[in-house]
Amino acid sequence: RRLPKAELHLHLDGSLRPATVEELARELGLVPADASPGAAMARVRVTRRAGLLEALQGFELLLPLLQTKEHLARVTTELVEDLAADGVVYAELRFCPRLNTEAGLTVDEVLGRVGEAAAQAETATWTRVALLACLMGGVDPAWNRPVLDAAIRRIDSGVVGVDLAGPVEGRTPDWVDAHAAMFEHARSSGLCVTIHAGEAEPPAAIRTALDRYRADRIGHATSLAADPELLAEVVERRVVLECCPRSNYWTRTEAELPTLADHPVGRLLHAGARVCLNTDDRSLFGNDLSSEYRVVAEAQGLDDRQIAALAANGFAGAFHPGRASAALDRAVDELHGAGP
Repeated sequence: RRLPKAELHLHLDGSLRPATVEELARELGLVPADASPGAAMARVRVTRRAGLLEALQGFELLLPLLQTKEHLARVTTELVEDLAADGVVYAELRFCPRLNTEAGLTVDEVLGRVGEAAAQAETATWTRVALLACLMGGVDPAWNRPVLDAAIRRIDSGVVGVDLAGPVEGRTPDWVDAHAAMFEHARSSGLCVTIHAGEAEPPAAIRTALDRYRADRIGHATSLAADPELLAEVVERRVVLECCPRSNYWTRTEAELPTLADHPVGRLLHAGARVCLNTDDRSLFGNDLSSEYRVVAEAQGLDDRQIAALAANGFAGAFHPGRASAALDRAVDELHGAGP
């Protein structure tokens, strides 16, 4: 827990404190006020391995909790506090702001309020925070364009990049062309690009992310190990891979991923890929980054040198390298000052 860490793949809307979920769900009538303790989280926490679609059903309760400035500020503040307690000194929070506009907020207001709350929490915790705006699969490209435009306008609020998340079905050649143009516009405007790819898709999706979207990082990339040629290219290009092993464990059936020891993270690391560890959705999977390191290291038989490489890759992949480097330097100074 004292190890300074960076977390690059962390969904704000999937990382609420359980106590906050219980309180807000009752306040909004999503569960009865007299419901038994844990009733709301029972609809969020993944407890069986039935596939990705079932695991993501928890967002049906979480997203309604995040439709006001007050609630957005609260969960952002609490998450940054939890990250600081977890030894995470640099984090990038990702979310799709259009999914927080059901009660009348604009996309700009959502990004602005989360940015303000993150900046205030930084002052109190010294954990440095940046934001990523998610474009979504399963929607018309015109639905995603306002998210990109707002992200560019909100660079001054801490937005450093854009992501592509959500359903993978229906990505026709025209759809890919439209989003390739949007990601090119994002880069020319000063934003970085990360893409969910290879989580529930074959390696060809990673190829599309690299060649068409020109991704700086790849989220999950679990299928990459199945394509040695593409893996060698990823290693050569020094693309950072945002691996989320325990998330993948819970979103895969036992037939797809028998145990955490079977996750490809160790093979990717051994091949020379710049792999870092992340929690993905703390509310869904009940994890934090310190325990992710411990559990994955034990399951994969990783030694201290490999754990250090995972941590270093997280900082190397930061979309705001100056802030990440400063956060790491400060944390290292504090560790040295704490004695042997």
